Amino acid sequence: MPKKDELIWLETLIELPFDGKSAEMASYLHKKLMKHGTPMSFRDLFIASIAIVNGMPIITLDEDFKLLKELGVDVHVI
Repeated sequence: MPKKDELIWLETLIELPFDGKSAEMASYLHKKLMKHGTPMSFRDLFIASIAIVNGMPIITLDEDFKLLKELGVDVHVI
């Protein structure tokens, strides 16, 4: 169960949609990663594409996102 301070922090986050631009970005990232032989889950691709098209960095605990750094994506694994 999340702690009270974690819930407060989560409430400050904005929700961003997975739209047409995000879908195009996800497709682009998928093709680039497959070309390099480093596929990524579609769920992670969707998350990354939403951040990218909205001009936001990816801040995550998930090491899998490091693959995107090679493509110039602003990724911070904490």
